[in-house]
Amino acid sequence: MNIQIRFAILLLLLEFSTCEYWSRPMNVTTPADAGEVKLLVDPAGNSHIVWLDSAVVRYLLLDPQNRPLLGPVVLESAHPAEALDFVGDGTKLFVVFQAARGRLTQSCIYPLFAQGCRDIFFVESADGGKTWSQSTVVPRQNMSDIANRQYPSLLYIKEKDRLAIFYAKDKPTDGQGKDVYCVTRVSGSKVFRDEHVIQTSDAMIFVSPPHAGYTIAGNLATIHLHFSGVVDTGKNDMLGVRTYYYQSETATETWKSVGYLVEQFPKPWSAFQVRYSSGLWADPKAGLFLPESLQIGTTIVGTYLTTLKATGQPWSREKLFGVPMEILNMAMCSGASNKLLLLGKEARNQPTFVVYDTNTGYTSVEPDPLYRTETFRKASIGCYQAKEGGDIVVRIVGSAAVGRAEQYAIYVTNHTMSATSAETKADL
Repeated sequence: MNIQIRFAILLLLLEFSTCEYWSRPMNVTTPADAGEVKLLVDPAGNSHIVWLDSAVVRYLLLDPQNRPLLGPVVLESAHPAEALDFVGDGTKLFVVFQAARGRLTQSCIYPLFAQGCRDIFFVESADGGKTWSQSTVVPRQNMSDIANRQYPSLLYIKEKDRLAIFYAKDKPTDGQGKDVYCVTRVSGSKVFRDEHVIQTSDAMIFVSPPHAGYTIAGNLATIHLHFSGVVDTGKNDMLGVRTYYYQSETATETWKSVGYLVEQFPKPWSAFQVRYSSGLWADPKAGLFLPESLQIGTTIVGTYLTTLKATGQPWSREKLFGVPMEILNMAMCSGASNKLLLLGKEARNQPTFVVYDTNTGYTSVEPDPLYRTETFRKASIGCYQAKEGGDIVVRIVGSAAVGRAEQYAIYVTNHTMSATSAETKADL
């Protein structure tokens, strides 16, 4: 069997380092070139993992004890993938990824050079990852449109069986600005509706690509969308970061702006000060959560959490904790909406686990759950409860170096915590 596809499962050692609440990470793939990784933990506690191995998109399914059930499976190898997103409910699984249609050295604007474009591709499974569709390009409203499309993100509304794909697309004139688009698919359909422009922006570079979450009140689902980008303010020697917030009710599929914020900084923008977000979490009981990092030049100097409570209180922003870091992603178990779980990366490239209590504002921080401070690349977090009101099992998957070799594999580690308090427990 090809060594790049074969995976070697190591025995889980029930021993712990100074971070006593995390199980020792297991290597669950053959060492190769693992990079960006996404995790989905289904209601049964199984881990669905999608990651980039060089430019190949792979999928792996593990049981609650991190033992292999299926895979690794190659989802895409024909197009060199660069970025991806992954959502689902454990049975229905959806993956989007950004990839080149041809040579990246060529322009995307003119028909003569169309093969050089980056585009958004889609693949799905309807049986929990056992079988997967062929990858297809996310449809365009006008197939003669060859503008570059990037920064894909997914939203799946399980209660409505509704899927939305968000992305940025170059303006058709010169490619310098980017507009934000989405395509949607309704329950029972395999056909995407025509792409719809949400915002015609003047962003030259996206600081925070589109991120979406949803809330449900009665029979109405509302999608919440956030993105921000560097813009020219029109003033001499001044640039800015414009942060947009949009909402859409799924019954009408019309988008409305709920405001934006512009923060200015002087040119050149290599020394700017800006807040940027790497995600958005929406919970019907707790509200909306938008973690933000304050960056000056290339250094992150603070981490904040902007919230919109479900009670309808106005947006509020608070400093999250003392250690500045980039938030990689978030999770919240359905039976514990008072606990927002965040996974971050601080200045020393160290993965860090954070628990934020949405009721009290209490924050606890645990460093380096992957035990891979110097060789950590990317990571993703998920959680589940075996029974309602029971303990929360938190799971992190991450790509990290294997030994001293220049090879990277996917590691998995578990952590158990109480659903009702700040108590944590060793994984026994």
